[in-house]
Amino acid sequence: MHKQLSKDFNSSIFDSKDLPGSGIGMSMVLISKLQIMKDYLGMPIKIRSGFRTKLHNARVGGKVNSEHLTGEGVDVICLGSEERFYMLQAAAYAGFDRIGVKGDMIHLGVSTTLPTPRFWLY
Repeated sequence: MHKQLSKDFNSSIFDSKDLPGSGIGMSMVLISKLQIMKDYLGMPIKIRSGFRTKLHNARVGGKVNSEHLTGEGVDVICLGSEERFYMLQAAAYAGFDRIGVKGDMIHLGVSTTLPTPRFWLY
């Protein structure tokens, strides 16, 4: 089952690799901020990882308290330093206050239980 979560984001792009339909569990706060970010950028946002089951999270080496487990975190793809700059600028504009950067990926989170604000490098 897939659902349109916002103008540009369908739940299927957030599905855990091992559980079709799980993307419907994404935080609407996160989706709203992603939509603001996408509108600000004026370009597509490519999702690498959204919702994760505990099993999939363990397989990819995710933290036990990962925001992906609650639908409060997403990893987006960014290619190159210029795109990374604009993605980070847009993320701040959209109000994300949990941001991690690793190579060609940016983690964006909206956890209500983990410390904020936070910025980290992997």
